[in-house]
Amino acid sequence: AQANVERSSPETLEQTYVVAERLADTQRKSYTDTFMSTKKSDHGGKREERRDTRNESA
Repeated sequence: AQANVERSSPETLEQTYVVAERLADTQRKSYTDTFMSTKKSDHGGKREERRDTRNESA
């Protein structure tokens, strides 16, 4: 009976949606932060390393 009430209750449905949306927003934020910091370090160290390796093999 409880499952039926939860399934048909718009409040519970809305709550689940809000939680899911909040979770997605948090994931998007942390992904953006990670991506940005990775991009920054790319400009700093990794790009130089790549250039050196390319010169050596060539």
